[in-house]
Order: sequence, then C-alpha cells, then structure tokens
Amino acid sequence: SDFGDNGSRSVNISSLTPRTYYLSLRANNGCRPGDFSPEWQVNVGLFGITARLTPTSILNKRAVSTSINTPQITQIKYVAPGVINISWNQINGANSWTISYGLRSKKYIYGLADFGDSNSRSVNIGGLKNGTYYFVIRSNSNQPGNFSSEWRVTIYKGGVNASQVK
Repeated sequence: SDFGDNGSRSVNISSLTPRTYYLSLRANNGCRPGDFSPEWQVNVGLFGITARLTPTSILNKRAVSTSINTPQITQIKYVAPGVINISWNQINGANSWTISYGLRSKKYIYGLADFGDSNSRSVNIGGLKNGTYYFVIRSNSNQPGNFSSEWRVTIYKGGVNASQVK
C-alpha cells in the first residue's frame, strides 16, 4: 500500500503476529512505480525479530507466483478535440488500472493512477494538445502488475493516429 512522501525513509509496521513475512519496497511518483527493492524475510517471534535478505532464487520464484497478467491496449479512438478513448483487454484478478503517458517514449510524466474496477475496459483521457504521446497501462491487484506494450498516439485537428510501438 502507499505511504509517506518524497522525504520518507522509514515506516513502522504494527500488529504483526508471530510468523514469517516477506517485505519489499518501491518508490512511486503517482504515475509509474520504480523497481522493487530486494526482498527481506522477516521472522517475528515471541521474543524478537530477525531479518535477512532472501536468496535471489526465492525472490524470483515469489515474484513470478504473485504477479498477474499484463493487459494490452486494444484500441485508441478520437472522441473530441483534446480527448481520446483508450480500450484494453480483460485481466483476471485486476481490481483497478493505471495509465501512464508522456511526450517521449518510456518517459511517462502524466497518468491516471488506480482508477476503475475489474469490469473497466476503457477510459477517456482529456486535456491533450495536438502532438505525439506515448501510453501504457497496467492492472492493479494486491500489487501493481507490469506495464503493457507502449502505444504511440499522435493527436491532430479532428483525429488521432495510434499504433503499438515495436
């Protein structure tokens, strides 16, 4: 879950019962999260806590087993001046979506974070000026999924050209 701000360097986690937990962190600028930190195995016992980095093989196995499918943009349509509609495929297990976009490939500075629900398949994005943008989408569940393939969208007076970036 999200917490803190750009000055945060620690977090307190309370009400842990005796058992083993696996923790990992990543920064999020509101549109696109960074990579996960190495995973820590934390053992909470009746008389104290021990923590250690997990071996790489455990981290990779755990990451694969908890991820959800990656959505793909299926269509981008012109709606009105400065407004487009983005559609995507269904992903089982998704409970919300995040769209990120920017003016350069792989440099996403705008977005809609954590919107919609499992039934959402399209959204209108407005406030766009004529020009070229790059869009990706991801599904969110207990943790965010991977971003889709990137789409290049050029908006012009009265229309839009959109294609998946190869």
